[in-house]
Amino acid sequence: MKPPTRTGLEIHQAYRRYTQANSLRNSKVACALVMVLMPAGYLMDRVVFPENAQNFLWLRLLSSVLAGLVLLALNWPGWREETLRVISTGWYLVPSVIICVMVSETKGLSSTYYAGLNLVILAVSSVIQATLWESVVAVGIILTLYVMACVIPGLPFDAKMAFNNGFFLLCTSSIVITGNYFYSALRFREFALRFELDKNKRELEATNQKLSTQNVALAKANQETRAAEMQLVQSEKLASLGRFSAGLMHDVLNPLNYAKTG
Repeated sequence: MKPPTRTGLEIHQAYRRYTQANSLRNSKVACALVMVLMPAGYLMDRVVFPENAQNFLWLRLLSSVLAGLVLLALNWPGWREETLRVISTGWYLVPSVIICVMVSETKGLSSTYYAGLNLVILAVSSVIQATLWESVVAVGIILTLYVMACVIPGLPFDAKMAFNNGFFLLCTSSIVITGNYFYSALRFREFALRFELDKNKRELEATNQKLSTQNVALAKANQETRAAEMQLVQSEKLASLGRFSAGLMHDVLNPLNYAKTG
């Protein structure tokens, strides 16, 4: 395998900074969505599980408050890059934990609230536009939380519902991870082409600026050369005039001196 070139390293480093900034910005958007959509789910609670609606309302409001705190933390200056990456996971951890609590309170595997986890997993791809590894980590955490929500209450195991819910969750997870894999590769190629184009554009502008500076210097040098040539011509004219005057004086004085001596 060939070692990466200097340009290749520059592209990967720039792409890493770009994806981090993009992920941070999208995480803020996801926090805002959680703050709005989780309380809105109270309408579904009233229809599907009216006996739990009041308790679930408090859970939904709690998730909205926690998402707001995550949003404030993401906007707080001074965090290190690694810390921000950890905090940004809060946008999907908060709703996933709350949904799993509601799953455990509504018959575990038989609960229809597992569909909310599908929405969270889809948000990893559509809202956050996560990278491959970010998708794998997010999906792994969400599925683990769901398994714990179904196992911890100690309810009877329903094989049919386990297969049904697990099938849809795994299908959604596979679609998200596969889609993010190809999307990340495509996004990197586009970024690399744009990076090379911008770099070539900057180099061309620098070259044009250098040529412009050289043209100015060349014009100045030509002007100085022409001025020196004019001075040289003037000097030659003065020297010729001096030689002519000296010769004329010599021709005039010689007969006079001869006449005097004669």
